[in-house]
Amino acid sequence: MMIKRLSIAIFSLLVLTACGTDEPKATYKYELNPKYGYGYAEFFGAWNADYNNPNNVIAISLFTDSLSITDEGDLAGLGQFLFIENIFVPNTYNYLVDGTYTASESEAPFTFLPGKKFDVDGFLIDTGAFMLYLEKNNNFSTQKFISRGTFTVAITDVMHKIDFDLVLSDSSKVKGSFNDTLPHINSSISRALNVPKKLTQKYFKK
Repeated sequence: MMIKRLSIAIFSLLVLTACGTDEPKATYKYELNPKYGYGYAEFFGAWNADYNNPNNVIAISLFTDSLSITDEGDLAGLGQFLFIENIFVPNTYNYLVDGTYTASESEAPFTFLPGKKFDVDGFLIDTGAFMLYLEKNNNFSTQKFISRGTFTVAITDVMHKIDFDLVLSDSSKVKGSFNDTLPHINSSISRALNVPKKLTQKYFKK
């Protein structure tokens, strides 16, 4: 099956605050143990070689079954989208290999960068690992950075079993999983701009 790749752009999200009262508001509960039904990986080669880091870089995009990608490259439907860029593997590998990967700023093999705001010429963009929650009530659709945690990859033939143990920016814990083939796309020849790549997302109010 042909993979539809997401269109890429700088992602921004304005947090809306409701007119409050003195009464505490109920906390909305997101799915904390999602099962990702499909996804893909992208290989970028030694993306940070200009900064004396020879390790290869991979990104993964995973989707729950209720999400789809339109022909224009946008997300449609409801569910969760997990994006982890800047996953570091030894430079002898061009794919996501078996092992446990830990959120870290070290950029060492078997680590991935936590999500955060990154300053590019005075403009803040979202980088690293994050999750998008697309809900029926758009007021609850949101993006959350992944601040720490691990994920473990086990490969059997062409099957990838990935188990996540992540902590989000609001301190909630997510233990998702993926168990399927994980197609890899070679994007190492398309690093014309060394800036983080982002997903175009139309669900959020601007």
